[in-house]
Amino acid sequence: MNYAFWAQLLVQSGLVLLVCQAVHFVPRRTDAAQQYRIALFGFLLLALLPAFSAVLPPLPFGNWLHHRRAFVTISMGPLIADPAAGTSSTRWQVDWFLLAWSAGVVFALGWLVMGRIAIWRMSRHATALQDAERLELANELSGAMGLRRRPQMLVGAPRTMPATFGIFHPRIVLPVECMEWSERRWRMVLLHELAHILRRDVAAQFFVHTVCAFWWFQPLAWIVRRQIRQSSERACDAFALSFGMRASDYASELVAIAREARLTPIASCAAIGMASARLEERIEAILRPQKSAARMRGLAAMLLLAAFGITVPAIDLGGSPMKRTLFSGLLASASLSAATIGGTVLDPSGAVIPNANVLLINPDTSTQQQTASAADGKFSFDNLPAGQYILRVEKPGFAALFREYTVKADANVARALVMQLGHIEENVSVQGTGKANAAPAANSKPIRVGGNVAESNLIRKVQPVYPPSAKAAGVQGTVTIEAVILKDGTPASLDVLSSPSDDLSESALEAVRQWRYRPTLLNGEPVEVVTDIQINYTLSQ
Repeated sequence: MNYAFWAQLLVQSGLVLLVCQAVHFVPRRTDAAQQYRIALFGFLLLALLPAFSAVLPPLPFGNWLHHRRAFVTISMGPLIADPAAGTSSTRWQVDWFLLAWSAGVVFALGWLVMGRIAIWRMSRHATALQDAERLELANELSGAMGLRRRPQMLVGAPRTMPATFGIFHPRIVLPVECMEWSERRWRMVLLHELAHILRRDVAAQFFVHTVCAFWWFQPLAWIVRRQIRQSSERACDAFALSFGMRASDYASELVAIAREARLTPIASCAAIGMASARLEERIEAILRPQKSAARMRGLAAMLLLAAFGITVPAIDLGGSPMKRTLFSGLLASASLSAATIGGTVLDPSGAVIPNANVLLINPDTSTQQQTASAADGKFSFDNLPAGQYILRVEKPGFAALFREYTVKADANVARALVMQLGHIEENVSVQGTGKANAAPAANSKPIRVGGNVAESNLIRKVQPVYPPSAKAAGVQGTVTIEAVILKDGTPASLDVLSSPSDDLSESALEAVRQWRYRPTLLNGEPVEVVTDIQINYTLSQ
């Protein structure tokens, strides 16, 4: 489980929302409409945070999570270790954070769906308004506001709170008692609800709730969501007052409606009730109206928020490779990435191995897929997002096979994977020239050499980088890799025999596969050799 990854998401989203709160309330003279636009813009930045994190380069600061010094040392030579270490199960863990996040998203979106169902049932039992005088007033006010699409007027059950719903086909539902309302209340309710339609508040709040569903673990998102709803109501109140209604009359009618009507909490997810926000704050805003803030002030606040919102995702707080993870996820969700990893499992003689257990893991997301080789030894994992993967092949009687792949979008990787029955031990003597002399193996398999031979022939060594996520989690230990060095000095097969974590395995593989050796000579001819490499990851106390 990658704790640092989720901590980075929490911190970055919290910083964006905190700045949104700051520009939301400073200066205090900003009116409700400006506050609404600023908060809504903050939610837009929150929705784009994964995209910004995927494409922006990291900033050179922000790595304050890692105050401990880390050391990586390398040794090469024969392996003396517990044979069971290579089959440690610590690598194969379920990402409970990911499961919990998915469950939260489903619950939050389910609440929105249930609210939509409640509104549908309410409108189904409602009847269209037939009063010609009331309809004429609604059309008159709609025309004065410049509404292109006139909303449908519905009369629902008794004590129903006036509410607006419908993104593409706006509708206003009113209680049965509306037929007894005074003309003043009719005008007040219509002005308020038509203002919601004019401002497209239903669509905006649907968007806000959807973003909150994906960021449900961030409490500030729900706080800002509530403030957006309150700002929306106050903005519509101010809009209605601008049509000439007296503030005292409007306030008294609003209080009366709040006492007489109700809207179920679940329905409020898909509809905007007229008196659903904090009534005390609205009454105070109605009786003490604020002057509209200068347009340039609101624009400056949003520009400041945009600059900060774009900068924050570039701060690397030491999580897992977040950019690659999120970018891969975006490609996969957009069906722009459909990589394939497959191959054939063989034994040392070249015969196929059926029913081998093949496990593919994405170390960035901890997701895993499992399959078995077919009768012809073939296996395949399709429709994979671009990124890095770790492949493990197991079969009773064979040594576990461990491979690392980096695939791009739409790549098709197919490899022949040879599972070994056991290690090949050869007697090798080392001369001053660095050449290894031994009798040729009868089976022409790679010759195992000692660490002094391998290290003396190493001409290019890339130092492994201690993974930030491993440092943050305090993970340390030794990664042991068995490497097959080809005749040209290129590492061709890297088998991780033991490792404390996936992050350290990935770091070690990434470095070792870039190493280059001088060819090892046997009787003057280059041969393939096998050697063990141990990479020690140590944290200071």
